[in-house]
Amino acid sequence: MKKIAMMFVMVGFVLSGCSSVEKTIVQSLNEEIEKQNSCSSESTKLSELMKDENVIYDEIIEIGTESYDDISELVSKGKENIKSSQEILSTYEICVKDSVKDKEKLEEAALKINDAAVKSETLALLESYHNYQNSLIQYIESLKSLIETQNNFYDSITVDTSLTEIESLVYKINEAIEMTNQVSTEHKGLLNEFNTLFTEYFEKYK
Repeated sequence: MKKIAMMFVMVGFVLSGCSSVEKTIVQSLNEEIEKQNSCSSESTKLSELMKDENVIYDEIIEIGTESYDDISELVSKGKENIKSSQEILSTYEICVKDSVKDKEKLEEAALKINDAAVKSETLALLESYHNYQNSLIQYIESLKSLIETQNNFYDSITVDTSLTEIESLVYKINEAIEMTNQVSTEHKGLLNEFNTLFTEYFEKYK
């Protein structure tokens, strides 16, 4: 089975010597970064479950379904693993969404900056963060879809499941993994872009 890429962590800074507006914006972003990075423990748990899922899944494919008794224990284990993944992903999603700042309020604050160049850089930083945030939500949605596809795989395996049916289910899982990894790559790129802008902003205005 194809392997699944997981989540990444943002950088955070504390600025000093900035105007009050700049400081407020950076402090707000830092608060959100700190909260989202605290969610990473759930991401780590999910990553471990995904690794376990790869092992279970590969063993089932290797054994085949000629004798359901030979794989019934693995199927049960897979179902339990998927249930745990769903619970952890739900917790992670809630944690991430609870950390989201109001983009409009931050932009309103940025528009109060008098220096046109600083204002432009600040708005670009906020736009980059907004793009990152949207990509993270999309990544979570792709993981939910993948886990649902994996759940369907285990629900569909019975004593009567043919090899052709299994191959079809495997194809659907690999499609879901490919989509998840594509979203993950885009998400990583946007995160790196934000981290770079935030670092440059810090170095320039500290």
